[in-house]
Amino acid sequence: PGAVHRRPGVYAAASAFRRVLAKVTTTLFRSALATMLALAALVLVNLAGARVSDAIPALAGDARLAADLAWLWLGGLAAAWLAAALAPVAKGLHVLVLFAAVGVVAIRWALGAWGDFPAWFTIGVLAGLPLQAGAGAWLERTRRRGA
Repeated sequence: PGAVHRRPGVYAAASAFRRVLAKVTTTLFRSALATMLALAALVLVNLAGARVSDAIPALAGDARLAADLAWLWLGGLAAAWLAAALAPVAKGLHVLVLFAAVGVVAIRWALGAWGDFPAWFTIGVLAGLPLQAGAGAWLERTRRRGA
């Protein structure tokens, strides 16, 4: 009478479920954070490069476009590296998803701006995406190996 009947298997399963749920939630949060920070790096490097290019009066016309393209590539490289470095799991998949999203935006931009820029610039923007993604992911793998 008055004894509490416990079912240890049920409590253990519930406790294990809470641990798994907490780990999954943390992983999803860190994954989203890695992607958002990588996108922020792409934008910030590109904006900083535009400021630097603005400060150089000799950059005009095609030279300015080439400088802007170089900054865009550096921003993409930084974004790819950051996505791979901060991703809690599946680092390559994070880079792939990031650049798939950036690629969709870049293709949309290219379709609308094809006549506004020289062909080499638009092609450079699109052709640089897989190179940036690959180089950024490679840099992260090299950093993790300690080379």
